[in-house]
Amino acid sequence: MVLLRTGHANGAHARWRSLYEIAVFSEFIRQEGDGVAKSYLDHNIVKAWEDANAWQEHAEPESKLSDEDMRHLNADVDALKIQYGELYVGPYGWASEALRRRNSSAKSSRVVFNQLEKAVDFGPLLKGRYREASHAVHPTSKGVLYNLSNPPRRRHLASAPSLYGLFEPGWNTCQSLYLATATLLSIDLDEHRTEALQAFAKLTGTGMHSFVKCQMRLDRAPQEDSEALDS
Repeated sequence: MVLLRTGHANGAHARWRSLYEIAVFSEFIRQEGDGVAKSYLDHNIVKAWEDANAWQEHAEPESKLSDEDMRHLNADVDALKIQYGELYVGPYGWASEALRRRNSSAKSSRVVFNQLEKAVDFGPLLKGRYREASHAVHPTSKGVLYNLSNPPRRRHLASAPSLYGLFEPGWNTCQSLYLATATLLSIDLDEHRTEALQAFAKLTGTGMHSFVKCQMRLDRAPQEDSEALDS
C-alpha cells in the first residue's frame, strides 16, 4: 500500500509477488494437512544449514562456526533426509513428498514453485501475472523495457513516481489477500468464520472494482495532460 500511494508500481508489483507465494504456500499446506505443515516448519533447519555452509565458505577464519556446530547441523539435516527423503533439502523440499503422492507417475526431481501453483490451482490469470512481476525483481533486460510506471508506447525507466501501472499490483493484491484470508478462515470453518469470509469477499470486490474504475479513468485521460490525471 505504501508503494501504491507513492506511485511506485514496479516496486508494489514485486512485493505482491511475495504475497502471492504466501497465498500459494498457505493453500497447499491447508489442503495437505498437519503432516505437510510440520514438514514446512522443519524445513527451517535446512535453511539454517544452507546459510551456515555459505557462511563457512566466505567468512574470515576467526568468524566461522565451530566444527561441532557444523556436525550438529549436518546430523540434523541427515535425520530430516531419513524422515522426509533426499529431495527434502531442495528449495521447496518440504512439499516434495506431498506432490509425489498427488502424481505418483511423476519422475523424482527437485520441486519448483510452478508445481505448487498447479497443485492449488488459483487460475491462469494470477500465474501469468506472477511471471510478469518477476521482471521487477530480477535484473533482466526485460525488466528495463517492461515498466508498469510508463505511459503507453514509452519504453524507458521511470525517473519519478507515476500514476501509471497501479492497477496490476492493486488488483492482484486484493485478490491474493482474499485467497490467503480464505485459506485461514476455512480452517475449522464455522458460522462466524463463514460470515466473516462473505464480508471480506464483498470488501475485496469493492477494492478490485475501484482499481478497475481508476484504470479506466486513466486510460481516457490525455497522456500529456497531467492536470487531467491529478483532478
